[in-house]
Amino acid sequence: MAAIASVSLAARTTVQGKQLRNAPKRAAVARSAVAVTAAARPMWLPGKDAPAHLDGSLPGDFGFDPLNLGADAENLKWFQQAELMHCRWAMLGVAGILFPEAASMAGAGSFPLWTEAGEVANGTV
Repeated sequence: MAAIASVSLAARTTVQGKQLRNAPKRAAVARSAVAVTAAARPMWLPGKDAPAHLDGSLPGDFGFDPLNLGADAENLKWFQQAELMHCRWAMLGVAGILFPEAASMAGAGSFPLWTEAGEVANGTV
């Protein structure tokens, strides 16, 4: 293993003639070899290896595919698009909950609570 040598150098930073700090900087000698492993990537289960088709290129890829459903590249693309559509519908659902409640609180209308909307529509409330 290569030894790391450090030399203390005084670094002075000045702005408009005022000294801001006097901190030592260290110059390090580079190591002869650097090994990067997949363990540096966060995984859904620490210590578990990711499947070969999940290489970390997709957003949110933490190596979770226990049934190997995304091994086919076409399926993996479809799953990615399906997840995007799911997220968009979920965001619309949250907006459909929050906006009527905010409008009711502001006095802009008389909307039922989202938990009771079906009961009000059916006349059971």
